Amino acid sequence: MTDISKYLMAISGGNFSGRSEYLAKLVPENQDSRIHPKISVGELPNNYISGIAPNVEQELMLHSAFSSQEIKSKVYSLLYRFGYEKNYKKNPFNLSGGEQAILVLMNSLLLEPEILTIDTTLEQLHEEWRIPLLDALYDGFFPKTKCYISDNRIWEYRRAELISITSKNTETAYNYIFGSLKTDLAAENTQKPVSIQLNNLSFSYGEYNVFKNLSVRLVPGKIYRLSGRNGAGKSTLSKILAGILKVDKDMLMADNKPINAYQNPGQLAGYSQQNPDEQISYKTVEREILPFIKNESASYGQRRELFLSMFGLQQIRKCHPAELPFTMRKRIALASTLATERPWYILDEPTLGQDDDFIEAFSVILKKMAWSGKGIIFISHANKFSRFNSEEIISLP
Repeated sequence: MTDISKYLMAISGGNFSGRSEYLAKLVPENQDSRIHPKISVGELPNNYISGIAPNVEQELMLHSAFSSQEIKSKVYSLLYRFGYEKNYKKNPFNLSGGEQAILVLMNSLLLEPEILTIDTTLEQLHEEWRIPLLDALYDGFFPKTKCYISDNRIWEYRRAELISITSKNTETAYNYIFGSLKTDLAAENTQKPVSIQLNNLSFSYGEYNVFKNLSVRLVPGKIYRLSGRNGAGKSTLSKILAGILKVDKDMLMADNKPINAYQNPGQLAGYSQQNPDEQISYKTVEREILPFIKNESASYGQRRELFLSMFGLQQIRKCHPAELPFTMRKRIALASTLATERPWYILDEPTLGQDDDFIEAFSVILKKMAWSGKGIIFISHANKFSRFNSEEIISLP
């Protein structure tokens, strides 16, 4: 029987329990060894892409320059199992979040690290990739590497047999200012519910077809889960509905009338992106929730206060979002999206970096918004969150 503690270990504990601090101690900033280094991979995979290589194939080659033939063979066999070769000619920064996560993890393993810490990265993977990867790590496929995983969803990953240690570092700088979600509050819906119709929707990036002839009717007052493998086009569809990407106007309709969402981005659907840093732009949390405007109405200001309170952000309202941990930045991005009055909301991986307490409370908030007539679409590989919220499923092949 494999000694699992030799290869793979989970770090348990909720948000701000000290898990990330524990992992940081395993990977010192100043390392002397170039052979079998200690490597960390965090919540945002694109932060770990070199930026040197023009495509995925060369990014892999860059990291495999000093790899043993055995490790190269093992990494490329996993990539082949994932069907990842279709991405080889793509620019790494054009990949989906899950595709970037796999690339970064494979690059890390090519370096044959002594220790590899993985913090809130696996949740971005569809199970068709996550399960084989965990199987490989569990079985000692990379015998020179010991992996430490910190992930709020770790017990959903078919790995109840993982040996777990609980972080004992409870000293964090943010515990005392980070409130819990308040589910007894509700936002008033002042907009008329709007239905959405996709008519033979097709979209491609150059010669690569993301999807073709997709037809779906979305009814307000419901919560939809947008499902599909990594790279299936979930984020692309979200960006079309939010008006970030352009399609022919007869492919997208609102209340049975053609709509050009690209001409008025964000008006049909507010979009909370997978990476919160791509949407955060203000210097304080309160401005991020709703920007201050000249002669703002009382109801506008009240809505800002409501969402600050609902998401437990009052005590950090004057903080700069960029100076806060990922968990808090993600929560701020979600609150700012929902605070903006829109008929529909699209939430891309809303549970990243969030623990089970958040999932349960956030699910109540979403249900209240749906009951008021809002339409909600979410993308998530978190099983518990999906079970709580999936009224309808939109599946992309």
